[in-house]
Amino acid sequence: MVTIGTRDTFTPLVATDLGANPLLIGMLANTHLIIYGLAAGLCGALFIKKSV
Repeated sequence: MVTIGTRDTFTPLVATDLGANPLLIGMLANTHLIIYGLAAGLCGALFIKKSV
């Protein structure tokens, strides 16, 4: 919940205060989702190998 709350509330507010437009905020959120997905996939593959 912390990562979702941070991505959806805190980060856009700070980015807006720093002068980001909606396009940049969207790119920031999508970058987070892509990295989160890659990390989840890699961790899943790593943990499957360790547990077997």
